[in-house]
Amino acid sequence: MKTLVSAALLTVLAGTSAAFAIQPIPGSIDTGYTDKAPAGSVVNHRFYDQFGNDQAETYQVKADGSLQLLSRDLLEH
Repeated sequence: MKTLVSAALLTVLAGTSAAFAIQPIPGSIDTGYTDKAPAGSVVNHRFYDQFGNDQAETYQVKADGSLQLLSRDLLEH
């Protein structure tokens, strides 16, 4: 019984990590790929969102060249 409960808990936790991941917003790099930066490199992106807020995002280049969004910050002026 403990094994079944543990397996169910791990399944739920694995599914919730995607739910809490940072999601792209209009103006962000939502389908970015790069062949110019090596895997593990960090790419910064700064833009104004649809509401005029200054946003700064940090991406990491994955082994396949795709970009993984690591963080997003709302910049204050």
